[in-house]
Amino acid sequence: MARKKASVFFALMLSCIVLSAVSLDDIANSAMENNPSYRNMVLSYENGVLSLRELDLEDQMVWTVSGEVNPLAKNVAGVPIALKDGEYGISIAPSATLTLPNGNTKINVSSIYAMDYKNNYNVISPSISVNHNFDFSGFDKNYGEDLSYSKQDLSLNLSYSESLISFRKSIISTVSQLLTLENTIESSARSLSKSEKSLSDIEALGTLSKDSASYKNQVNLIASAKNSLDNLKRQLENAKVSFKNLTGLDWTGVDDLEKPLLEIQILEGGNTEVYLKALDIDIAQNSYDATYASLNPSMLAASGTVSGGYTNSNATGGKSAGTLNISGGATYSSSSWSVGARPSISFEFPSSGDTKTTPSLTISGSWTNGKSDESQSITLSKLQNNIVTAENNYYNALTSYIQEGQSLILKIMQWENKCSEKLENISYLETVYDTQSQLFELGLATQTAKDDALFNLDNARKEWKILMLEGESLKCDLSSYAL
Repeated sequence: MARKKASVFFALMLSCIVLSAVSLDDIANSAMENNPSYRNMVLSYENGVLSLRELDLEDQMVWTVSGEVNPLAKNVAGVPIALKDGEYGISIAPSATLTLPNGNTKINVSSIYAMDYKNNYNVISPSISVNHNFDFSGFDKNYGEDLSYSKQDLSLNLSYSESLISFRKSIISTVSQLLTLENTIESSARSLSKSEKSLSDIEALGTLSKDSASYKNQVNLIASAKNSLDNLKRQLENAKVSFKNLTGLDWTGVDDLEKPLLEIQILEGGNTEVYLKALDIDIAQNSYDATYASLNPSMLAASGTVSGGYTNSNATGGKSAGTLNISGGATYSSSSWSVGARPSISFEFPSSGDTKTTPSLTISGSWTNGKSDESQSITLSKLQNNIVTAENNYYNALTSYIQEGQSLILKIMQWENKCSEKLENISYLETVYDTQSQLFELGLATQTAKDDALFNLDNARKEWKILMLEGESLKCDLSSYAL
């Protein structure tokens, strides 16, 4: 028997532990661990961070290496390497191009080496060239990329923070709904019980005929109250299912909540949303500058090349010859015209020993009517309008931010007033309950009066808990406002 009593005792203790209320933070933590939507939200944010890291990778030097091999070559660059029919040589042509991080500078190094299979002819021809573009338009495309990156970074973190706050608010709303339904059900059930007792007393005392309108009305009111109570219970069960889906926990209530500290600070420059609107102004201005630079380019393309060649012929007594070519060039281009010059000089070193020098100069130019001035003016005017629109959106956002701050201040004051009134009401109901308890002990009050006083006090305390949840929800709004 003792063992059986011990088993019952531990079973009761276990049920008390399982059904005990948990804190709001524990509920939120469980939701973050078990809710698939929350996990997807975190994964989406992490993917966004990875995408931003990819965008933020610094430009690096780019090497491009290529090569060609011809095992059946007859000549290379016009120089024969196999004199007889049916004889061939081999040529190897490696090449490497280096592009600097600025994207405007390229360096190319290449070479050609060839020989016939009898080693009668050898040809080698190395070359190096450098190309660089100078942009005098004054437009920096890197600044536009930085603006775009900053906006994406801020938008991603803002969206994620707002999602976290919204998720917590959904938990608070669900808990508040459950507590409200439980309180409403208790009040409705108590009211129904009193109505049923009143009807039972009428039937026992015979104060009303069952055929009377008053009696039938009382019966109808009780039936309607039962239907309403059943509907509330179904709503409570649905709310418990929603709570389970949201948090992964069974609903067992929530611990008493401390009164949250609600504070607000209205910043002169606004929050992140306002800053994003300010960033849009810079982006619109950058778009205008980029278009203006493309319509009015000022570009200088400079290049230089050094190449040479060496040929050795064993078939003709080891005669050798060489060449050296040096050339450079520069082309300046604007929106409708360009002009350029390309000087060069070449040296030939024949086997006879007589060096031959050949200078050269090429001047080029071009002109095109391109787009009309009116067309360009229309394009730029549209972009200027976009700047003004962005400025207007910024001021509207800043105004909305200030107005929202004032609205939140009013909500805080209203909530604080409700808290004060509720505390006064609880204090009053505690006095009423103490009075009724004392009167009951003296035989001057009924059990019903005492029970009613206790019920009203418990109900007020539960309403206080719901009011604290309202404060937690308002605290979430303040956190979102401060982002």
